Amino acid sequence: MKRILLPFIILLSLSTFAFAQGEEDTLSSFGFAVGCFTPREKDFKHVYDDKRDTTFTLFYDKGVSKSFAIGTSLMYYSDSGFAVSEEREESRIKADFMMARAEISAVYRMITSEGQLFVPQLKLGINSTYFKEKVEDAKSVENKYFGYHAGFALLFLLDAIDQKGAKKLNAGYGVDDTYFFIGVDYADTNAFKKEKIDLGGLEYNLGIMFRY
Repeated sequence: MKRILLPFIILLSLSTFAFAQGEEDTLSSFGFAVGCFTPREKDFKHVYDDKRDTTFTLFYDKGVSKSFAIGTSLMYYSDSGFAVSEEREESRIKADFMMARAEISAVYRMITSEGQLFVPQLKLGINSTYFKEKVEDAKSVENKYFGYHAGFALLFLLDAIDQKGAKKLNAGYGVDDTYFFIGVDYADTNAFKKEKIDLGGLEYNLGIMFRY
C-alpha cells in the first residue's frame, strides 16, 4: 500500500506547494526526446532486447510558479523478435510489440537566476501504459496498465551558445529559452496490481525543450 500511496502524496504535495508560490514567471514548455528503453521483465528482454530499443517522446508542461510545472507526455516504443518456449528456447516464430505510455507529472526545475546555464530537473507522476503484442499465427494480446514514474534530467541552456539564434526564436515564435537535456526515467506498471507482464523499467533519453 505504501508503494502505491507515496507517489500520490508527493505529487499532491509538490502541486500544492507550487500553487502557493504565486510567482509571475509561469512559462510553458514543449519538447521532444529520443531514448533507449531497458525493461525489467526478463522474458521481455530475452525476446526483444536488441539494438532496436529506441523510444520517442513528446511532452508539454504549464508552469504554475518559477520552478514548478504540471506536465503531460506521451512515449512510443516498438520492437520485434522471436517467441520463446517455456524452457526459454528461442523459436523462429516472429513476435511484434508496441507500447505507448501517457504520463501526468509534477515537474521541478531548480532555476535560481535568469540565463542559468545548467538546470537540474526532477519529475514525479502517474502513468497509463498501453501495449499490443502480435505473435505469428496467434491472436494479438493487448492491455492497459497503470502505475507511477520518476525522472531526473540535466538541462543545458543553448541560448548561451547562439544568442543571435535565440533572439530570432524569441522574435519569430515567442520562445524565451531553448534547452538540450539528458535524462533518465523510471516507470513502474505494477503499482496497483500485479500484472502478467512487467512493462516497467528505465528509459535513458536526449532531447530539446522550448520554454515560451
